[in-house]
Amino acid sequence: MPELSRSQLLVYGAVAVALLTILAVYAPLTSRMDPEYQRRVIHEMVAGRGAPGLSAAIESFAGFSRPLAHYFGGLASVLRQNAVGGGVNFLFGEVSVQGFPSYFLVAFALKTTLAFLVLTLLAIVSFFRRPSAFREEGRLFLLPAAVLFLASIGSAYNIGIRHMLPAYPFLALAGAAAFARLGPRADPVPSRPAPVVVALACLPLLSVYELVRIHPHELSYFNVLARGPDRGRRILSDSNVDWGLDLKRLAAELERRRVVDPTIVYFGGDDVFYRTGAPDFAAEPRVRGRLVAISAFHLAVGPE
Repeated sequence: MPELSRSQLLVYGAVAVALLTILAVYAPLTSRMDPEYQRRVIHEMVAGRGAPGLSAAIESFAGFSRPLAHYFGGLASVLRQNAVGGGVNFLFGEVSVQGFPSYFLVAFALKTTLAFLVLTLLAIVSFFRRPSAFREEGRLFLLPAAVLFLASIGSAYNIGIRHMLPAYPFLALAGAAAFARLGPRADPVPSRPAPVVVALACLPLLSVYELVRIHPHELSYFNVLARGPDRGRRILSDSNVDWGLDLKRLAAELERRRVVDPTIVYFGGDDVFYRTGAPDFAAEPRVRGRLVAISAFHLAVGPE
């Protein structure tokens, strides 16, 4: 069989697997969704962000496949949100609705574990020191990650390092390839472990140490370059720090302190009144009682 035909079959197979995965995930959701409501959601998220023609095309696609229409609607929504922005972005104490070109590079540097940063640096240095030896790894692993970071420079939607998560598997594979290429070398002292073996043992242990220290607040992890979460929240905010997950802990703390009338300025998707018995400041914008609990994102962006 010609090589080109084999390549085409691999591409078609990958597309088929991707489509089946999308259908498996989205079919149960959309089967319980009212078709008119689905169209309204797509219209709001796509046409409402300045792409009515694209929204109409995706909405009409719902008649053929509702799961695929919902997937393409979500994809188009993210693309439009990257183009027009999604609200207030925060970096180094400044706010912007246009986004910051360096945002995701800063987020990667400060929200990534030290062990993974070392692994990434090793992969990049190995490639530039021996480009011919690492050509295949560079093309397969480093290039996709580089494309993702370059694309992020133009994003107006800067809310969290989670948007760069697709880059991590590529960088992990690039780092593994660099370790494999280094390999154990002849050592004049056989009883002494090779430096590569020591590094392979120490880096996971370093990650475990960092994760144990931050548990159970993994979402708000910042490495030592940011000097931890308390300093880190002054550099990055939004879902880098705060997704409203502490509301249950806040309710327990209010009960422990016997606070009956707090002011709660909340950022997240939970129900403030259900958890605490007090209204969200967004619903009743007035100061109540003597204690104010404010989410880190609202504290960072202030009036904006």
